[in-house]
Amino acid sequence: MAAHFTNQSTEATELASALFREWLSELPEGVLRSHVAELALSFQELDDTRLRLVVHYDESGPHCIHGAWMFDEHVEIVGPYVPKAVRRQGVGKAALHHSLRLSWSMPEVYLLAAGNEPWRVEKLEREGFIACDSVLPGGAGEHQTFLVSVEKRAQDYLRLLREPRGSGSWAVVLYNDEETTFEIVVTALMYALDVNDCIAYEYANLVHHCGYAVIRFCRTEWAAKRIARSIRHIAHGAGFPLYVDVERSGNGLV
Repeated sequence: MAAHFTNQSTEATELASALFREWLSELPEGVLRSHVAELALSFQELDDTRLRLVVHYDESGPHCIHGAWMFDEHVEIVGPYVPKAVRRQGVGKAALHHSLRLSWSMPEVYLLAAGNEPWRVEKLEREGFIACDSVLPGGAGEHQTFLVSVEKRAQDYLRLLREPRGSGSWAVVLYNDEETTFEIVVTALMYALDVNDCIAYEYANLVHHCGYAVIRFCRTEWAAKRIARSIRHIAHGAGFPLYVDVERSGNGLV
């Protein structure tokens, strides 16, 4: 199952249209259905500065549609819509995480869901979302609205995994800049810290929203500098000025 951006693939665009029709057939009349219908009609006309829409599919057919939509000065998660045939297989959860990565690094992201299901509140709380007032004109009605603070979600996720790893009096600190892309930061952290893309992405989020983040503790200055050099090597080699430093624990930052 591969992910395809609709603005880069004709096949993905056609599948997105089909999935939107299927999705709309399941939504009850009301403000949420009208909202999704508006997007279904216009998504092919929106560039990736307003919409990042992804379809997951393989030879067996489409698996889900999801994305992030810049709408009225905020970002909403589009979907994820999962066809009935592949529900309860973890597809929606994976798509939800992917959607957050597409959200232009906005500090807050909204998720709109059909119905009024009590189980959904508990399930989404585990992903960092909290129930809130509707962002749609006309109120919540037949749908629920959830809000996630990207910074808090990153902090909670990393804390759960006991990140930053390591111990000692030397800390590797990554700083934000306005030029280095998320993709380069994630790639550099995956390689230098030996972590998966989810951990690397949440570190990138934390740095972006807080200005800096401690990403590893080390027992020796030499070990900390080796990690910092690895990160710089990848970023600078790609032409980006990513700034990473080595500092003593207890200096006010750590």
